[in-house]
Amino acid sequence: MRPADDEGRFVELPGHGRAYRTGDRGYVAPDGTVHVAGRIDHQVKVNGYRLELNEIEAAVESHPSVRQCAAFTVAGSDESSPRLAAAYVADESVSLRELREHLRRMLPSYAVPQQLRRMDEIPLTTAGKVDRQLLRAGASTSPQASGPDTRTADR
Repeated sequence: MRPADDEGRFVELPGHGRAYRTGDRGYVAPDGTVHVAGRIDHQVKVNGYRLELNEIEAAVESHPSVRQCAAFTVAGSDESSPRLAAAYVADESVSLRELREHLRRMLPSYAVPQQLRRMDEIPLTTAGKVDRQLLRAGASTSPQASGPDTRTADR
């Protein structure tokens, strides 16, 4: 044990004592309840596996026809099981089948997005960051998404 190293990994929570910094974002409500409101980084948990969305995006963008990608999660059939999804900007020359095969060679099966959606551009916030909330809102929980700029396939 190294007390000096451990010191930075803990934070004081008023009324709760010391808490370990897990990487989750949260707050303490006035009644003392601790609420978790997401992650500080882009790490998600899908089917029991912790995944870095940046790694998924890098794998998709490693295909020569893909120019940009944004990975995110969408609600599964029940709220407790999110599904991995990705929106990407690519040349028309790449087929969904070809992209999926490329991802199967690059990633473990649990890290291959269940939903892939080609877009004309990835939506950004006013700060210039990827607007994952807008991507989630536009994502479909059904096998096909509608709209002129989306082409989606499951599995």
